[in-house]
Amino acid sequence: MKTLLVAAIAATAFGVFADEPAPVAAPAADKTAAEAAEEGGDSGFYVEAGVDVLSDYMWRGVILNDNCCWQPSVSIGYNTEDFGGIYFNYWASFDLTHKRNNCAGGGNSRRCMAIQEQDFYVGYTKSFGDFDFEIGWYWYDYPYNGPDHKAGSLGHDLYASLAYNNEFVTPEVALYWSPTTQHGHEASIAYVRFGLSHEFAIDDCLTITPEATLGVGDTAYIQNNTGAYRDNSGMHTELVDQTLTLGASYAVSKWCSISANINYTWIPSRTLRHQRYMTCGDDNHNQQVWGGVNVTFKF
Repeated sequence: MKTLLVAAIAATAFGVFADEPAPVAAPAADKTAAEAAEEGGDSGFYVEAGVDVLSDYMWRGVILNDNCCWQPSVSIGYNTEDFGGIYFNYWASFDLTHKRNNCAGGGNSRRCMAIQEQDFYVGYTKSFGDFDFEIGWYWYDYPYNGPDHKAGSLGHDLYASLAYNNEFVTPEVALYWSPTTQHGHEASIAYVRFGLSHEFAIDDCLTITPEATLGVGDTAYIQNNTGAYRDNSGMHTELVDQTLTLGASYAVSKWCSISANINYTWIPSRTLRHQRYMTCGDDNHNQQVWGGVNVTFKF
């Protein structure tokens, strides 16, 4: 079934030029709110709402859900002409099937349409010539979907990103820093993502965007994300994940766009491959092809 879905995604991305805007990758949440603030149009208030349907929920090289899921999001922001923009964003991930999530760290509820995760963002964006800067904070929650509906674990990250826009290729660097008081871990953990992308405007409505990203986690990040299933006392800073993406975006109107993307993610660190990082220690799966479609409305 998943093979058919991926094939359909690829067909949409490459063959249907009447349908597609660049994808929301997961957390997807890492990128959507910033793009909403920058693309909100003229100065003033705006609202953006969208939904992704994905073959898998991938996050920094980890499969958090190996079944189909849907991920709605809503952003409310205000853009100024000279002082940048602020935004508030809500994002969530829901099961699309009742199948068990085979990844040990996924927390799938086995209930169709049950919520797996929800995130809340607040951020600020500003352009300086060809440079786009963003800084913000987000809170994420993994609700427990058992019979007693206990609360899930809570976390939060401070993030900042910088991108250089030019006619050749757009480099971007983003830092995610998480203070933590968990027993046995460092006082804080950090993850850095480097990216290269370029938009090819086929016509006034259609855009094709290839992108490559590489994530790096510091020692505390690696230990925090592998400690539940491995003795990781000797692990240090590692190349966490690498993803190649091909996205296609089509502006149906000024207020609506449709997109599709297909991605290939693999774990470049030999240490993390040995530790079964992608599946949280569950098996030796170290690469994944995944993708999805998106519909976005802007007001």
